[in-house]
Amino acid sequence: MLRIVSTVLACLAAPVLAADPPATPVVSAAVALPATFGVSAEPGDVRLSFGEHAAAAGLEGDAAVVVCDDLSERLALCYTWVEAGVRRYVTRAELAAWGLDREALRARAVAGAAGRVGASRPAPVAVEGGGQYRLSAEGDGWDVAALLQPEALRAQLGGQPVVAVPQRNTLLAWRSGDAELDTIMAVGVKRMHEAAEAPVSPLLYAWDGDSWEVWGEAKRTGD
Repeated sequence: MLRIVSTVLACLAAPVLAADPPATPVVSAAVALPATFGVSAEPGDVRLSFGEHAAAAGLEGDAAVVVCDDLSERLALCYTWVEAGVRRYVTRAELAAWGLDREALRARAVAGAAGRVGASRPAPVAVEGGGQYRLSAEGDGWDVAALLQPEALRAQLGGQPVVAVPQRNTLLAWRSGDAELDTIMAVGVKRMHEAAEAPVSPLLYAWDGDSWEVWGEAKRTGD
């Protein structure tokens, strides 16, 4: 079991908040968005932590307020873009500059995610001893696209999807029902979260047809 979990962890190594190369804006029929626009899964307290960092940097007003949506317990979805080679969170200031409201931004993100969940992404990874999970860890701003396209993920997996985002720029997904695989993944997610430089959530989430709900979490003996 430990050897299998170690193999899973070795396969999951991913860069933290990798930057996309600068790109020119892409213009839609409604409003221009940066071509590097993307999404990022973050801890549930991201608004508070961003506000503290923004205040320390001397930012005020809309520039100090990050645009994020709550997806589930301890899990938020934030919007990102690349400026000067650095991937940044979208703030209310950018939202106003782009002429969008939160609902329109979410709709654009859902549309952007639509073509990024398919046969090869998240990519299949075989687990020693049998079974497989899916992994997206490319650092291009769309690793968690499946969170916005759960039905496409369900179709890819052929059953109820369970996902985990133990660290930024990393999404794991698998079909629930195999007790051994569920255990291996839960333990791997827990350990990865504990070791991450940019941890997101140790929880596992399942799509219930309407929202992402907490499905489980590996617990250490005595917890």
